[in-house]
Amino acid sequence: MRHIEMTCKNHPNLFWSCKSIAVSKHGRYNGARHIFYNGERSDDSYKYVPECSCPGVDLIWTEEGRKAWRADRAADLRYDRARNRAIPKTI
Repeated sequence: MRHIEMTCKNHPNLFWSCKSIAVSKHGRYNGARHIFYNGERSDDSYKYVPECSCPGVDLIWTEEGRKAWRADRAADLRYDRARNRAIPKTI
């Protein structure tokens, strides 16, 4: 399980992270795990600014988060193939 970077669709300058299991295949936070607020990106680090008050359903993955989720999902599929388990049809 990897941490997936997410942002608010209404406030794209704010960032959160959560485990990959908490993100649906459509890139939305599903509430399965805690989320961690990182703040606003500033060069190579994050700067604290107050969180927005938008609901959790407004969190979507960033491009980096999407790539990490797909890489994590691909690793799960390789593990399932190695153990001869049923493999989902789509990622």
